[in-house]
Amino acid sequence: MTGQRVPAGWYPDPLERAAWRYWDGERWNARVADENQHTWVDQEFVAEERARAEAFGTPEGTVAPPPEPELEPE
Repeated sequence: MTGQRVPAGWYPDPLERAAWRYWDGERWNARVADENQHTWVDQEFVAEERARAEAFGTPEGTVAPPPEPELEPE
């Protein structure tokens, strides 16, 4: 299936922390759900992602500023 993308959606959680985990079309994220469709954020996943990001840092070791919002022309 090289070159084909899996569509965004809810799939069985590969980490087995919940019944379902959301795939955003590119990667798994912290949104999970149980069999009754109650959703929550997997805080352990968030902490792991934060630690991974901090380990790599940003280019030149600086914190990147948030992007400027795009303004609609009037």
